[in-house]
Amino acid sequence: MSAIRTVARLAGLGLIAVGAGCGEPQRSVPGGGSAIAVLFDERHGLEGGELVRLHAFDIGVVETVDLFDSRVRATVRLAPEALENLTVATTFIVDADDGERYLETYVLDPDAERLTEGATLDGADGSIELMAMRASAAAGSLADDARASEWWDKAAGFVDDLKKEFDATDWTEEEKELRERWEQALEQMDEAVEEGQEALSKNVDELVKELEEAGRSDEARKLKERFEEFLNELR
Repeated sequence: MSAIRTVARLAGLGLIAVGAGCGEPQRSVPGGGSAIAVLFDERHGLEGGELVRLHAFDIGVVETVDLFDSRVRATVRLAPEALENLTVATTFIVDADDGERYLETYVLDPDAERLTEGATLDGADGSIELMAMRASAAAGSLADDARASEWWDKAAGFVDDLKKEFDATDWTEEEKELRERWEQALEQMDEAVEEGQEALSKNVDELVKELEEAGRSDEARKLKERFEEFLNELR
């Protein structure tokens, strides 16, 4: 799509105003909009005047491009209604349509804090970096969901109960090594809870085996039964 057709379409939508005069049309956001900064490691051919898009909608304009703290800074002017739909977990990548460069917008975490005027965000310098950013945001979101879930609450309670039972257990002098292994295992279980059910199951299985080998078959059986009950509660 040519620059003239793009600007005409934006003017019709009321998102981008076209300045009068000769030469290339000047794009701007009516009402001033809201300015943010996007930092890149490379310039990627940005000159200023490029459109900013989100899901094929034009939401703003790159006003200026300069150097800031050894990086390339693109000052972006966004339409007010667009800013309301962005969060601090947003990034931008330079793309092209029929040879015309523009910034494509990616909201990595819609539930993050709302983006405000004057914010500075990191742009993606290529598709690989964008993929890494999206993967990192997804992993962080899953971890947050897991911590807030019924699984995390019940798993944390399960491990706390084990710790109480461990403290109440009458360990003999000959079982000093096993006692130390139990302490290590309980510490590892705290980490396993963060990692998920598979990691916690592995920790419990290892501990059951060690208890059986040490002659603590009753404790091994109880631990196994307790863990199975815990898993059944989650189903």
